[in-house]
Amino acid sequence: MKKLYRSRTNKMIAGVCGGIGKYLAIDATLIRLGFVVLTFMSGFGILLYLVLWIIVPLEGASTANLSRNHLNQVGGEMKEKAEEVVGEIKKTVEGFKKKKDNDSAPKPPTA
Repeated sequence: MKKLYRSRTNKMIAGVCGGIGKYLAIDATLIRLGFVVLTFMSGFGILLYLVLWIIVPLEGASTANLSRNHLNQVGGEMKEKAEEVVGEIKKTVEGFKKKKDNDSAPKPPTA
């Protein structure tokens, strides 16, 4: 019997879509697009993803484990990933600000 696991290798955030794709034998990109559509249509995609992140075991784990230790580990993963995403957003915003400042700076006259 096949079991659903979060993928260790095919992952963007936590491996949920990669695991579902492997379980259903379809490309994980289609699963990701499905989550994006669900998110934009109803906001449900993010909540579903977070719930699956918590309850679906990581590839290689024997079974789903909702013990305090497991929840602390998943919480740590979520915090680490959130900090990584915030850092990327800050870099992108700073890049836009620098580009805007460079574009709005007075240009020397050309001869």
